[in-house]
Amino acid sequence: MQDFVEDWGPDLMTADEHDQLNAMEFPLTVYRGGAGDFDELADGVSWTVNFEIASFYATTWPKSWGNLGQPLILSMIIESEDVAAFLNDRKEEELLIPDVGRMRDYIRIVDQEQTSAATA
Repeated sequence: MQDFVEDWGPDLMTADEHDQLNAMEFPLTVYRGGAGDFDELADGVSWTVNFEIASFYATTWPKSWGNLGQPLILSMIIESEDVAAFLNDRKEEELLIPDVGRMRDYIRIVDQEQTSAATA
């Protein structure tokens, strides 16, 4: 997946998405939501700038697939060179970050109370 994202990420973006990515101010805080453990979730290439989207993927989305694991939202601060693409066709403000493994030490778990408040 990492190679695909690096090779094809920019080609996946529309002209508008290119413009939106170029207009973003870095460094930028991004989020990733899911259910399960830190290691599994931290390896993903899809992140968002929208906390509410990450919260949806931590709480609502897993339940629709029968995953009752612990909701978890991760965050990290990135630079523009970390991003392979910005995709917003589903209005998820998704950033593809192919080399997230090298940033693993900077990934943090978002406070559980903040996660719960976002879904209340």
